Amino acid sequence: MSRASLVLALLLSTVANAREPTWITMQNENFRVYSTASERATRAVLNQFERVRGFFIQFTGVVPDKSVPISVVIFGSEKEYYPYRLNDYATAYYSNFSDRDFIVFGQLGEQSSQIATHEYTHLVFEHAGFSLPPWLNEGLADLYSTLRPAGADTEFGDVLLGHLQELNREP
Repeated sequence: MSRASLVLALLLSTVANAREPTWITMQNENFRVYSTASERATRAVLNQFERVRGFFIQFTGVVPDKSVPISVVIFGSEKEYYPYRLNDYATAYYSNFSDRDFIVFGQLGEQSSQIATHEYTHLVFEHAGFSLPPWLNEGLADLYSTLRPAGADTEFGDVLLGHLQELNREP
C-alpha cells in the first residue's frame, strides 16, 4: 500500500469510527471524491474540477500525465475538518505524494468554485515543474480562482471581494 493510500485509509477510518459523518464517493476518470457533504454539493465540486481541468488543458496545451485520478476529500463541516487542517487559515489545501495528488476541502460554501480552482492551480504548477516563491504561487492561484464561463470562452482576473475587504480594513 502506498503512503498516499495509507494516509487516505487512516483518514477515512478515523472519521468513520467517530460515527458522525456519512461518506459518499463519486468518481470519474480524472477525479475520485470522498465527501461528507451533500451529494448535490459534491457533484458541483466534481463538475468544477472538470471545467478547470479542461481550461488548463486548453490554455497550456498540456494534458496531465498521472494515470491515477486526483483524490479530493470534502468535509461537510468545520468540526469534521478541524483535526485535518494545516493551520488556522487554510480552508482547503493541495498535497502531492509520489503516486497521488490530494485536494482537501474544509467545508463547501459560496466560494467552493474559487477554492477548487485555486487548489487545482497549485496542482497544475506542481505538475509543470514550477518552483515559484510562495507569494507568486498564491497570487497566481488567486488570479485563476476567478475562472468563469463567458459564453464559449472562459474569463478570469476578477477582483476577489474578500481580498478587497481585507485591504480596506488593513492598509
